[in-house]
Amino acid sequence: MAKNTGIIQIQGKLGNMVFDKRGSVRVAGGSTAAKFNSSDSMQRTRENASEFSKAATTGKVFRLAMRQLVAVAGDSLITSRVTKKMRELIALDDINIRGQRGILDAETEALVGFEINANSSFSQTVFVAPAVSIDRGTGEVLVTFTGIKPLQDVAAPSGTTHIKFIMTASAINFEEEIFDSKTTETDFLPYNNTAVLAAASTLSVDL
Repeated sequence: MAKNTGIIQIQGKLGNMVFDKRGSVRVAGGSTAAKFNSSDSMQRTRENASEFSKAATTGKVFRLAMRQLVAVAGDSLITSRVTKKMRELIALDDINIRGQRGILDAETEALVGFEINANSSFSQTVFVAPAVSIDRGTGEVLVTFTGIKPLQDVAAPSGTTHIKFIMTASAINFEEEIFDSKTTETDFLPYNNTAVLAAASTLSVDL
């Protein structure tokens, strides 16, 4: 009786089977690069691949622009969640044809409310909405937590003695894949029920 004593010593195509030099075997056929790039039947696949690539690229730009926040607060699925969000923004482009769509300025409003950490959302941690001011003429970005009482308005772990707020502002050009980001933070604020003065809870940067 014959016995298999090792990897089959065949490399290349034999009939409709392809033998790899590492010993794996697969059925010949499937899409080739030429077919993918030219076949009419692959048109929608090419369009989807192009837009997925665009979403991945713009998602990376976004994460880099927000890297300081991502580093301290991002969850383990931040990359896939950002890519998914970018695909949603690309789908809103009603100017360019499918496969060539990108992120238009007006579409970035859909990023409002996107959480850096989906497991610990900002609204579930800080119960006072900050006042946000963006002056596109001067580039000044202001975020202020007016009259916030940390013990009452911030959900912090047991044993917390102090908190601070961190803010990143970024001007992103998704088409050219460039950005200008700045990050600032407040001093440590006592975690008690004393209202914090606006001056101590205001974050400001100039882009």
